[in-house]
Amino acid sequence: MRSFPLYAAGQLPQGDTLLRTIRRQRPAPSTNNDNQLPDNLKQTDRGENFVLHEDEKSIIFTTATNLSVLKTCKHWFVDGTFKVCPEDFYQMFTLHGLYKSQVIPLVYGLLVGKKTT
Repeated sequence: MRSFPLYAAGQLPQGDTLLRTIRRQRPAPSTNNDNQLPDNLKQTDRGENFVLHEDEKSIIFTTATNLSVLKTCKHWFVDGTFKVCPEDFYQMFTLHGLYKSQVIPLVYGLLVGKKTT
């Protein structure tokens, strides 16, 4: 703020107006009741299919290229987390492979609950 130009300070809203703007809650995004992804999220920027599996319990994201790379990896690493999941999901997991001396993420999954069937 020290480098903030003094002439611009007069154009700012009042302090209470700024606080109200900061605290204003954005409307929640509309929920997709059938838990289906929109079509624009099902492909990569390169046009590859990105959704390997999708049902009411889980969504698995990867591409055919990623699966080909994973097949060549001698070492696989899996990690699961609960903290950085989208709201409608219980757990996110990632599957990484050791490829050309680097560990790279190749498969992502979102799970709705922790029950197994």
